[in-house]
Amino acid sequence: MLLLALVAMAFLPMVISSFQLTKTNVTIGTASQLVSQQLDLARTQTATCTGLTAFATSPIATTTDARGIILQPRRAVSCPATYPGTATFTADVVESGKTTVLSTATTWIYVSAA
Repeated sequence: MLLLALVAMAFLPMVISSFQLTKTNVTIGTASQLVSQQLDLARTQTATCTGLTAFATSPIATTTDARGIILQPRRAVSCPATYPGTATFTADVVESGKTTVLSTATTWIYVSAA
């Protein structure tokens, strides 16, 4: 019995660690899905810098993951100096009230005019 108790105590930190890792993975997975969704939405906007900028600055609803963590997507766009050209669109997700980025992605979008 003593041996069984010692083995159980040895595995306890590993079990706790795996639960914590699983919780983190759920939040990061949800954040990655939100970033992908924002990039897809950006590609459907009017192919002008004005259209992309309006989209990037429009309000975005927060999302709550399976653990109850509130996630806030953010968007930014950088327009080219000459047209036609490519605008750089970046989307990221942070936990509401914090600044640590959970997921981020950047893409180039062809724009025909300002």
